[in-house]
Amino acid sequence: MKVHEMLAIMERILESAKTAVLGTVEQPGNTPRLRWMTPATIRGRSGFLYALSSPEYAWVRDLPEAPRVEWMLQTAALDEIMYLRGGLSVIDNPALKADVQEALGGHLTVFWKNIPDESSLVVLESPIDEMVYFKPMTGERVAVKLGE
Repeated sequence: MKVHEMLAIMERILESAKTAVLGTVEQPGNTPRLRWMTPATIRGRSGFLYALSSPEYAWVRDLPEAPRVEWMLQTAALDEIMYLRGGLSVIDNPALKADVQEALGGHLTVFWKNIPDESSLVVLESPIDEMVYFKPMTGERVAVKLGE
């Protein structure tokens, strides 16, 4: 399967699910943590996943020390699962924030209720290095590396 086909599957699953699980490593102690996120893609920026967060969260502050992450997207029926591996950078750019908010649309209801300070949002930009697509019912597994 080609990279563009995998990216299309990723966008289809994300459009359907609206959420994904993000795995990071928190400091100190290299402790793995999982959290539900609401990521999006932005037209014209293929191979990246974006989300919003607050710089007041400890895990966001830890990202420069441990920027490698894994995302897991899945359909509601759990018949398609996709793992995305790559980095994660914190970006404070008003234009990019506006693009990400527009891409996420109205899918941030829970997020708005839980952020400490709505005025200090940052963008989480995740360049995807590797994608693994898995269909548990058939055992089909396809992996591609981006940039090769």
